[in-house]
Amino acid sequence: SALIPESRPLDEFARILNLTKNLALKNNSKFYIVYLPTYARYKKNFNNKNYNYKKNISKELNIDFIDIHEKLFKKEKNPLIFFPFEFYGHYNIKGYRKISEIIYNLNINKS
Repeated sequence: SALIPESRPLDEFARILNLTKNLALKNNSKFYIVYLPTYARYKKNFNNKNYNYKKNISKELNIDFIDIHEKLFKKEKNPLIFFPFEFYGHYNIKGYRKISEIIYNLNINKS
């Protein structure tokens, strides 16, 4: 099988975001991207390349990017406390609660 050039998935991502943004505008809806960091981001050496690309393309397309890493995880001394027993997996109750509060409060402030 042929190798897919590295830029192709990113180009496709940008195209899909733009189509989705236009659909939201057409339907008089708000469109947000919520970046939810993974466990690996805080446990291993993290490659910021895709994160930075997604953040930058959102800005270029004028899409609100709610960065949970910046708004929550980065502020914690030990961001693994938002994962069950600090192990790999989904967020725990505390993690989901804090994330929902951030999103809720951002929405209230935009109304």
